[in-house]
Amino acid sequence: MTSSPKNPVYVGYNSTSIPLKYMSEKLKIGISTCLLGVNIRYDGGHKNSRLVNKFEKIFDYHPICPEVGSGMSTPRPAIHLMEGDSPEEVRLVESKNHEVDYTDQMQAYSERETKALQDLVDGYILMGKSPSCGMDRIKVYKKAGQPSANKARGLFAEKLLVNNPLLPVEEEGRLHDAVLRENFIARVYIFREWKQFIAQEPSVAGLQLFHQKLKYKVMSHSPSALNQLGRMVSNPDKKAMDQVYKEYIALLMETIKQPAKKNGILNALQHVYGYFKNKVDEDEKKYLLEMLEDYKEGFVPLIMVRRALSHLAEKHENEYILQQNLIKRYPKHLNLYRDL
Repeated sequence: MTSSPKNPVYVGYNSTSIPLKYMSEKLKIGISTCLLGVNIRYDGGHKNSRLVNKFEKIFDYHPICPEVGSGMSTPRPAIHLMEGDSPEEVRLVESKNHEVDYTDQMQAYSERETKALQDLVDGYILMGKSPSCGMDRIKVYKKAGQPSANKARGLFAEKLLVNNPLLPVEEEGRLHDAVLRENFIARVYIFREWKQFIAQEPSVAGLQLFHQKLKYKVMSHSPSALNQLGRMVSNPDKKAMDQVYKEYIALLMETIKQPAKKNGILNALQHVYGYFKNKVDEDEKKYLLEMLEDYKEGFVPLIMVRRALSHLAEKHENEYILQQNLIKRYPKHLNLYRDL
């Protein structure tokens, strides 16, 4: 069963000066329209994704088909990327007639549309292997029609990433990997919270509080980046706050872009456990240490360790740990940590 694309909703600001679109329960996610089951592909079909449908309880989708949006019809001749006149140039042309070139209209549309997304969405899910939406390693063909050794990004995806360098972006196919899926959703939540945060009056104290909640999340990715970010929020050089914010979020999103390694996660979890090791009895201590070891060896999933530490934090009324992004639980129905 197909569905029609939802119209984006533009809203103003509430009395607390936080944009209402950031206060909505659902996260705003840009998405390749065909993934929603809309018959909009070149052959008149779709690429409906069950995984995407699974996220509907937390995601409010903003669908875009750059091919149709830039003026192509449905159905339409197949297109692909072709080598241009220089090694860096690629052209978007019809597969069977290279004289029909869509490059300029696609680039103009993509430039305009992706810039308009800057304040509208919290993340983006692209259709992979597409000459318009593919995020990486898209086939490029020579002018004579043979496959080239070169690979490229889809033209729309390229503009999306260049014009929105902080935005969490992932291909639908990669989201079937549990680790990549968890990392993408974690980044979307953090980016959403950042936009909500910067809509308020800037202050060093506010940034320190924002950073405090991410301490162990960042530690799991990179202890050195945690130190750099900690120095930024203390602002020893007395930089203007807008510059501090810019530098902070750039490093934060770059740090968490790649999934944390298990050893990094384990290190951060052990630091969290350190808050309670002198407050638990011997049986609890043995249980927690065994669970950490079992997680290290792959015998228990990450969600079990998070729940155990969250339970401890609730028991001892430790709000600092309860607010940690590394410990917070996302909606259960997503099964985000089942395979981690």
